[in-house]
Amino acid sequence: MANLNFSSATPLLTTKLVGFDSPVAYGERTYTVGDLLELLIANLDAFSRNAQANSSGNSTLTIPAASRFHTEVITVSGTGRTSEIVIPVANRVDGDVVTIRLANTVNGVTLNIRNATSGGTVIYSCVSTDGNATFQVYFDGSAFQPLSNAQPVA
Repeated sequence: MANLNFSSATPLLTTKLVGFDSPVAYGERTYTVGDLLELLIANLDAFSRNAQANSSGNSTLTIPAASRFHTEVITVSGTGRTSEIVIPVANRVDGDVVTIRLANTVNGVTLNIRNATSGGTVIYSCVSTDGNATFQVYFDGSAFQPLSNAQPVA
């Protein structure tokens, strides 16, 4: 991998000053700290977060195409009803993980977390209370599944 070079006039990082050329063992391979930093920066888009409100109707998560680990925070309000929360499968790859954090401000809303469409398979279903809940799912290559041994966290 090439060394990082943010500016030729005034470099922000210099390997001689901070030891970026020092080898670091990772598994059976050896990298320089600069290599690892470049890899980290190149993959920052693998993590994403979005927040939205749901006071009526259904909600579809907004997951960037490059995201492998996404968190969606949904603030639930309004009156008692049933709402579908849809996790789209477009651009997903095997192993993607999605965390859904429900911030409930109302009682009596049934929330169905569904795969792909508002009529898709229900992954989780809950009735909101005045509190929060967190759900995690993973993509198995064709559909989202609940994470093994995952429990909603209040």
